[in-house]
Amino acid sequence: MSASERPRVLGAVVLAAFLARAAACALLPAPPSEHRGLPNPDNY
Repeated sequence: MSASERPRVLGAVVLAAFLARAAACALLPAPPSEHRGLPNPDNY
């Protein structure tokens, strides 16, 4: 891999990870408290 290809590949990996997380959040309904990053009181 040449130096000029590395930023492009890294950007593609970051974009793919972001899209995968967005798809997971959309397909797997999670409690609203988890989306805000707060602890879910139902788990305690």
